[in-house]
Amino acid sequence: MSQFALDARSIEGHTFAWIPDLSGRPLLVLNFVSAMLHGDERPGDKQEYGIIFSRKPAGSSEAYVDDSPIPPDTWQLAANIVNDNFVWCVNKDKGRSSAELADAIAERLARYHIEYEQAYGRAS
Repeated sequence: MSQFALDARSIEGHTFAWIPDLSGRPLLVLNFVSAMLHGDERPGDKQEYGIIFSRKPAGSSEAYVDDSPIPPDTWQLAANIVNDNFVWCVNKDKGRSSAELADAIAERLARYHIEYEQAYGRAS
């Protein structure tokens, strides 16, 4: 996921970038949308993680005048071992490596960007 931002890859003239949200957590951003890792890290409990694809949060002293035209999309992540390999299972799928997960997140964020732009009638 980070490599897309480090390589300055883009779609429709918009470049992937890392920015912090207001609490300092990193977001992978593409124009008006973002992907954010969230986790439940209570000691002693099974840790659960997810990726939330949504409209980029408004920055400090900013606000949106309307609701997002498309709902957030959340992937549930679970770490697992499959055939002696560490994998990330997305929504209980068979699992993928960290590199494959990063590519899938960037691809979903690009599709989410297109869906967002289409909802506003700005997509080409």
